[in-house]
Amino acid sequence: MAVRDPAFDIVLNDKGYMLARREQLGEGGRAWQVETRGSSIVAQTQTELRYGNQPAIIEAPMVWRTAHLGYGDSQQLAEGRYHYATGLDARVPEQIISGPEITELTVSGGAETVKFVEQGSKLFVISGRYCKEIGSDDVVTSDKDFGDGNYATDAVVFKGNIYVAFGTEAGDAAVWKRDSAGAWTQSGDSVKCEYFTVLNEKLWGSHSDNTIKSVTNDPLASADWSAAYTIGDSGAAITGLCASADVVYIGKEDGLHALDADGAGKMLAPELRGIQDASNGRNVVAWHGSIWLPHLRGLIEYQDLGDNGFRVASAGPAKDADETNPIRGFITALVGDDRWLYAALLTSGGDTYILAGRESQGGGERLIWHPLALMSSEECRAMHIAGLWTSPRLMLGRDNDAAYILLPRYGDNPLQDSLCRYSLTGSIYLPAHSWGAPTTAKIWKSVEIEAENLSAVRYIDVYVRIDGGSWQEVGTANVSPRHTIAFPTSGMAGNKIEVRLDFTTSANTEPITLRSVVLRGAERPSLTDVITAVVRCADNLPRRDSKRCMRTGAEIKTELKNLASSAESVILVDKVGTRRRVLVLPPVEEAEIEEQGGRAPKASPEELLTVRMAVFSVSPTASASISYGEYGTSTYGGGDAYQ
Repeated sequence: MAVRDPAFDIVLNDKGYMLARREQLGEGGRAWQVETRGSSIVAQTQTELRYGNQPAIIEAPMVWRTAHLGYGDSQQLAEGRYHYATGLDARVPEQIISGPEITELTVSGGAETVKFVEQGSKLFVISGRYCKEIGSDDVVTSDKDFGDGNYATDAVVFKGNIYVAFGTEAGDAAVWKRDSAGAWTQSGDSVKCEYFTVLNEKLWGSHSDNTIKSVTNDPLASADWSAAYTIGDSGAAITGLCASADVVYIGKEDGLHALDADGAGKMLAPELRGIQDASNGRNVVAWHGSIWLPHLRGLIEYQDLGDNGFRVASAGPAKDADETNPIRGFITALVGDDRWLYAALLTSGGDTYILAGRESQGGGERLIWHPLALMSSEECRAMHIAGLWTSPRLMLGRDNDAAYILLPRYGDNPLQDSLCRYSLTGSIYLPAHSWGAPTTAKIWKSVEIEAENLSAVRYIDVYVRIDGGSWQEVGTANVSPRHTIAFPTSGMAGNKIEVRLDFTTSANTEPITLRSVVLRGAERPSLTDVITAVVRCADNLPRRDSKRCMRTGAEIKTELKNLASSAESVILVDKVGTRRRVLVLPPVEEAEIEEQGGRAPKASPEELLTVRMAVFSVSPTASASISYGEYGTSTYGGGDAYQ
């Protein structure tokens, strides 16, 4: 029950104080005010001025207008990034479109596809025991059957001829050659190799687990191969070769090595040596002056800086992605284009995502990655960019078969090339967003989809998830250029929200182009009472019980100023007897006034002190009683427990 103090207007920290009145003669209402204030943060967001049209506490926008800075963020950390996508292409700023269509080709190699090579005006795929030609009409025809049990490991074009390797172990086939006329011959000297690369008019090949040789004239003649160069430990096998700037680089099970001009094999990343795997270094490639090494620890970039040494960097993709992101795994194949490094990423579930990465211009990740397409339950161990058609083709190994994606002719944007073809479905998962205030409650009311080419047969289904709960479909956007989807009448309440967009189109020639997503809602910030009181400060102040205050004006002022600088909250009993814990806020403002009635003549001057106090409270968290079992007993098996 509230009981007011009989002598003073208010009691603060167990000391009584008198409040000033509006009338100098001591009449009128007391100088006391309580304001309720909200801790709004939304008004400070960067997108408020561009998209907002109401005060933040009434309505504020959450905006996603671009995703060109890559995937991997489950929480909204920076504008321009997204959680992940399947079947969509977000590489171009302020544009998210349907992803590229994958055209599948049946090769039936009997073992995995390991290489694509171009000879003359023809494209060949090396898969298992076969070399097959891929025609302009996508018809696959057999060019050479290497025989039962002979499975290719690599292939290369050298001086206009195709050379195919099968390994270096006993029982592996010798190297085969296809000349420019289409005739096949095999090494009569039983020259065996496993991996190839070409540098300085020489063909380099791996001839054992830790040796490589080079040849200038006839790779089918063993006498023409130079002396062997030893590369690293024989206990770690060679897994791939590439060349750049007069140096042969060797991928091995224990990392990256190089053969310098002096013929010495050097380990370039010794920190990776203890993490050996048969896939490390396979399909190592050179691109943009760096060597890119697939490794169990990720994609490793090695860059020779000449007299300044070298740099080894992690290049992703999605190195910081959390467990909810499915696009995490091992890089199995790479190929470099003008601006993009394409990669095949094999997940732990056996799916392969085709990614595109470009070099970052700022800090953060070395490469900015985007997933473009998904090959479910298939592995890709070969990639190649073929320029034999009007539009370039990104060729993909697909287990024992092949596939390709059309790349735009005139740049990076597929919309610039009418020949590009698009996936019929796709999804993008935007990061969880909270307006930068993850603990502040909000009520969301609508989402606006700005997109081109929407119709009854080309549409975007919109899903939202509140505070990590289940996905809920809120509507379908099928009207261009802008479609607003209202949420249920009562709105959707929570602290943070995630948005998922599912694209569906009826034709592979007509992609949907998303320009922006604007989510609108009201902020519900925590409210705090701020009390402003004007306290009389003088000697011999009259009290409510007709007695006089025994504390001097100087003592009253000192008390209040000390409370304003205190590290503790105190109890306030207000003028009607309500008890609240408050924090006295600095500063305590002073103002001298004319003498008020009720004080002795010639008393010291009277001051008015303005004191502000914030109600100090913490919302309790509901908790349940937990039973703890004693050591050696079980609460489930009848043992004693502490409550």
